[in-house]
Amino acid sequence: MRELTQEGTEEEDREEIQLKNKMTEKKERPDRLKLLTFYKEKLNKSRERKLKKIGRSEAVEVKSVNSIPTDRLINASEVPDSDIVCFYCGISVDSSCACRHCGLVYICSKVHEEIHRPGDYCFPFIVKRDPRVGRYCIASRDIEPCELILREEAAAAGPYTKTLPVCLQCFKKVDGSYSCERCKFPVCNADCANGNLHKLECDYFVEKSFQFSIKRFDKPNSSYVSITPLRMLLKKKVDPKTFDRINFLMDHIEERTASNNHINMMYLNVAMFLRKTCNMTEFSECDITRVIGILRTNGMKLEQVGSRECPGVALYPIYCLLNHACYNNTNYVKFKDLHLELRAQTKIAAGEEITTRYVSSTLGNFRRRRDISKYWFFHCTCKRCEDTTEMGTNMSAIKCSNCRGGMMLPENSLDYKAQWACNSCTNRWDVNRVAEIMDKHEENVQNVDTSDIDKLEEAIYHYSEKTELHSNHYLVVELCHSLIHKYAALSLIRSLTRPENERKVQLCLQVLDVLSKVDPGFTKWRGTILQEMVSSMMVIAKSDWNKKIITEQMFKKRLYYCMVTLSQARKCQLGGFSKDEQY
Repeated sequence: MRELTQEGTEEEDREEIQLKNKMTEKKERPDRLKLLTFYKEKLNKSRERKLKKIGRSEAVEVKSVNSIPTDRLINASEVPDSDIVCFYCGISVDSSCACRHCGLVYICSKVHEEIHRPGDYCFPFIVKRDPRVGRYCIASRDIEPCELILREEAAAAGPYTKTLPVCLQCFKKVDGSYSCERCKFPVCNADCANGNLHKLECDYFVEKSFQFSIKRFDKPNSSYVSITPLRMLLKKKVDPKTFDRINFLMDHIEERTASNNHINMMYLNVAMFLRKTCNMTEFSECDITRVIGILRTNGMKLEQVGSRECPGVALYPIYCLLNHACYNNTNYVKFKDLHLELRAQTKIAAGEEITTRYVSSTLGNFRRRRDISKYWFFHCTCKRCEDTTEMGTNMSAIKCSNCRGGMMLPENSLDYKAQWACNSCTNRWDVNRVAEIMDKHEENVQNVDTSDIDKLEEAIYHYSEKTELHSNHYLVVELCHSLIHKYAALSLIRSLTRPENERKVQLCLQVLDVLSKVDPGFTKWRGTILQEMVSSMMVIAKSDWNKKIITEQMFKKRLYYCMVTLSQARKCQLGGFSKDEQY
């Protein structure tokens, strides 16, 4: 989700020159370089047209609001006129262009006013630019935990890559019993055939006199990989404003093409279907390549739609402007109608960067940072990544083989090749030795039977006590997490014994102690763990009271603690989101 830098800046010009020089040097790949050169030139022309389109001629007449407390403004009253820019695109505006509702941001056009305030609520973020990381967002005022930051409709949604035949409206698996009368793609029923998502490509297929034909419904079909890129391309004609937001995103096409053959195969499938089967002429090969790159870089899976074998994918261009941080301060929910809501996970101060997270917080630095580099092509340098102990949790630490109690940690957490050194003695390891240990244990943990409580208990004891892994290592924490859910599932079948309930509480406290340090605030995982912990604590308290082991006063104290904790758990699980509408 790394974005292109601001249009017209000197940094971008330098980057473009470097890119062209780099492309010129690589003579051994003339076809792909020619394609990329054409696409970059086309993108530059698109930027120029966009700058003209959203110039000062469209500026909104607004006035500042003096009723907003000055401590919640980002120096709005002190910013020199020369530094006043649109909150979204960065184009210079005058001081009269402040939002007439909140007075916290400046707006260059009605199009961008709709982004800031699509309804009766001003979204509290400002898009900034940096030559190193591109676009990022900061808070325009103090944001309280669970407060809404962004609400966005999906710019495009559809099947995710090559999939089994699915309904093009709801993404559920189909058996061919009903097909769209116009394009012959299999769908669930007439309602799905006339749905808003399917209508876009259906009209296009009718225009091209194309009708789909399929014989096997038990095998993946390559035609489905083209649907979502086609929907993105068609937005250019039917919804230019949404297409501009899509085109605002970065595609990482050069990095993906150089390092991953999958996108080459995906491009061949899409190009073959659109340009030859559907006889597409209005979009070039570069257009197709770019939307595929954007989708692969910024698309979000919709596992909750249909089934895990046939997931959907959605694109949220404004949300994609947020940078990743493993120690992030927001969380999001995708709703059944495919709109996304972003809310604060912790309190965010005015001027502080608003961040999201691409990967699970349960992964340790060693594996997480490598996954981010591999799939998103950047190197995270957040607060957690910089700390060799990962906020004091030692989630990637390995026990020293030379001394008692020492822990092997990387000398530089941001350097993938840095040696690991013991914090108690002079022992040092090469990173390759660490990688071998991690790979071996990860493979073994994946083979643990997580459906068997006894096997999970054995695995937790083995990896925390009998191996090189620290007791807080992320592999051990993941096993503890799995065991909690297994005890929870067992409690639905029969009542847990006293030792089982006590063990469940112990596991919950251990997971909370570790993960709360690397992923603080109102998170769903925290709400789930707190709820499971309270359920067992209530059973234990009632048992002790019935057996007269504790006094009435102590029983009431335990009940009060459980009530307060359960209230906190509910707030973590909902996080300000609607329970009935979210997935």
